Amino acid sequence: MKKHLTTVIIISSVIAMILCGCSPQGSEKDSGSDASGANSTQSGQSTAQNGNAASSASGQDAAGDSAQEPDDDGIVYDEDGAVVQTPSKYVATTQMVVDLSDQAMGNTGETLRLAFLTSKKELDDYYASNKEKYALDKTDSGSDFQTTVKDLNDVFFEKNNVLLIVQSYDKDKGIEIGDTYIEDKGAVIDVYKENPRAPDKTAYIMNVICYQKEDVPRMPEIKQLAPGGMVTEESDPDVIVSLGDDPDESSDQEPEDDGPLYEIDENDNVRLIEE
Repeated sequence: MKKHLTTVIIISSVIAMILCGCSPQGSEKDSGSDASGANSTQSGQSTAQNGNAASSASGQDAAGDSAQEPDDDGIVYDEDGAVVQTPSKYVATTQMVVDLSDQAMGNTGETLRLAFLTSKKELDDYYASNKEKYALDKTDSGSDFQTTVKDLNDVFFEKNNVLLIVQSYDKDKGIEIGDTYIEDKGAVIDVYKENPRAPDKTAYIMNVICYQKEDVPRMPEIKQLAPGGMVTEESDPDVIVSLGDDPDESSDQEPEDDGPLYEIDENDNVRLIEE
């Protein structure tokens, strides 16, 4: 019985070795087999990586092919209607104002002057060069220049740049600083104002606009637009609004008809949607 069991064990071991690809003839061949196995594994990994890269590239190409042509606003949608590309990128800003003396500025003849500052030293140099010309220590209202920019120190300029706009505008029409956004040629800032009609209608202002360096690394372009045209996010195109009074939620009475519904397009044109 023992002899029979021993024979079975030996036969089983040989079968197992054959199935595992092992060789009972010394360690040198085993080592070669291990190396071959390692090479095979590395080759498999390389093939898998190449396959994944090709699959990824193919997927990107497929995604690009599925994008539709831009619409009238320059927005590109995919086949599911999701936005995949917009014509511009809006930039966050911090804005301050110095109300320059209209009387003092009237003698300079300035209508629009820009300065783009990237360091505290440049800010100090700007003040030294223009404090008399623009009467920066004397304003018609509010804080003077030094008080307005007192927090723009070296630490601030490590991550931020500053745009200074000295400009005139028609005091009856007012002035508004709109969005800053990125286009192919660089940053653009919208200014809503009208040029002064006469000396007695002329007002002056300095706008101090702060940007993160990574967003706006160089001076933006100024785009002048008609005053009163600035819109907010609440006036987005295709927003349906109600011109009727909202019902009193606390009242037990039946809510009355809200009135007609209108659609406002991007040019503030109103179209009746529902009576």
